[in-house]
Amino acid sequence: MPPRECTLLFVVGTAVWLLLRATTNWSEDSNWVYMPHLLVDLYVVGLLVCLLPKRWRPWALAVIYIIMYACAIGESFIYQRYYMHFTPQTLTMIRETTPAESEGFVRLCLESPVFWRTLMWWGLLLLGHMLLLVGRWVLKKFESPRVREFGSSKIMPWVARGVAALTLVSLIWWVPARIEVARFLMLERTEQAERVDNGIFYSTPWRVVYSLKYEQLTVREVGRLAANMQQLDAVPTDSGVPNIVLVIGESHNKHHSAVYGYSLPTTPWQSEMERQGLMVKMTDAVTPWNVTSSVFKEMMSTHSCDQPGQWTDGVLFPALMRKAGYRVGFLSNQFYKTNRQTAANYNGSFFLNSQPFDSLCFDYRNRKHYVYDIGLLREMPGAQDTCSFVILHLLGQHQPYDERLTKQGHIFSAKDVKRKDLSAGERKVVADYDNATRENDRVLKAVYERYRDHEAVIIYVADHGEEVYDGNIGMFGRNHMAEPTPQIMWAEFEVPLEFFLTPVVEKRRPWIGRALREAQAKPFGTDDLAHLVLRLGGVKTRYYDSERDLLSPHFSPRPRPVKGGVATYEEIMARDKEKGVRRR
Repeated sequence: MPPRECTLLFVVGTAVWLLLRATTNWSEDSNWVYMPHLLVDLYVVGLLVCLLPKRWRPWALAVIYIIMYACAIGESFIYQRYYMHFTPQTLTMIRETTPAESEGFVRLCLESPVFWRTLMWWGLLLLGHMLLLVGRWVLKKFESPRVREFGSSKIMPWVARGVAALTLVSLIWWVPARIEVARFLMLERTEQAERVDNGIFYSTPWRVVYSLKYEQLTVREVGRLAANMQQLDAVPTDSGVPNIVLVIGESHNKHHSAVYGYSLPTTPWQSEMERQGLMVKMTDAVTPWNVTSSVFKEMMSTHSCDQPGQWTDGVLFPALMRKAGYRVGFLSNQFYKTNRQTAANYNGSFFLNSQPFDSLCFDYRNRKHYVYDIGLLREMPGAQDTCSFVILHLLGQHQPYDERLTKQGHIFSAKDVKRKDLSAGERKVVADYDNATRENDRVLKAVYERYRDHEAVIIYVADHGEEVYDGNIGMFGRNHMAEPTPQIMWAEFEVPLEFFLTPVVEKRRPWIGRALREAQAKPFGTDDLAHLVLRLGGVKTRYYDSERDLLSPHFSPRPRPVKGGVATYEEIMARDKEKGVRRR
């Protein structure tokens, strides 16, 4: 047990953490499970203070309190003002803020009621802290020897035993968490860091540690990517399609799409377009990850997962499209350019928001989030007089599924899901997902209508799939086990890849439709999508590889690594063929 001058650290540290929870709206989160981590952390800090000479301890505690209050007050204000916790994005904001912006920020703080409300709460805690210090000093100065002896011999031993017992029990949770932190600090790549449970960074000091390490990884990767993109070569040709739209869906299990054989009519417009011969779907497209941020890195880079190195060894293909004369836009309902980002959002878009990549790749971005994907189309310019390439990134079928639905989106109910093996609640989840899939179909139709009378190709691909109580896993969402099973591959890694052709492009460039129909059943990895888009854009560049272009007669199918190369899709699915497993 640390000496008496350190016991106040337990009280104040706990109070600071609880007030931070209250001022950052954590009441609905599960962070209460990290209370044992807090107790052990405070105990360890107290023990470290004990190692110092007695005359230095008050100064060490003062420094600890200053750091503790500064971090907590700063984060609570950032959250109440900008709705974000301390993340790598916070460091980026601090680093990129100019002196003039800092002056304006301070002025806005002083004028903000949020600032003064935050100071009031923390001022009350500081006042309580000061009263405890004064009270302890008074007791120490005026308490009688008998009272002091009673406290030392009767009370403190029991307090020490209680704290020691509580700390020992808390070690059950604390030790594994600190081992994870140690592993995190030794990571070399951002995709590894993204798979770490952020919950172990449960307090502001730990979130600062997380942010510093993650920024170190991103700076290293962005630096390598920036070096590759210093000398971009991209030349336009006459063969480019004037309007290309890449629609990236979210969490789309293609086996819940009627156009891929699902029993409910979840994709009526897509099915109709296929009947008219204006939509061609690929039947064997696979994503390399079931995590959006990792998919974006691989999909935007000309590097492919089966090649040596990593995604930063390529270049971002939107920059090549822009270099070749296309006006490029990135409209995302998830990674929109804003300061209000969580750690997960930052992980997914740091390389798109960083300079020089933002200005190299895009002519325009959205800075607003929309409740429904259909709203994002307000920022979509439609067909252009000049060549246009638009990346439209949707919320799609992201959880919660029912929140993706507009008023007219409630088509299916639990009774429409003919699954006797599921409970009523589980069938309701499936129905909500199927409704979200149908809502996604409506968004795709709205995108197509903007280009119907122009020469355009609209590509639709999902970042990854989703578990929706299919097979024998008995869950919805995603399963992040180290090496996926065949069931996980089927639901989460097999993705829809569809091409919508306007009548104008069908008439003027019939080779596109022919090439797509010939490629329908060919195995394709979405990390090679860059080469296909470059071909559609008629972009001549040394980064283009015809053997990775699905439309090229030189296309060569390849094994498709997943999850950073733990295995290939073909290796995992071969296990099902050996067992003769059939999917629902």
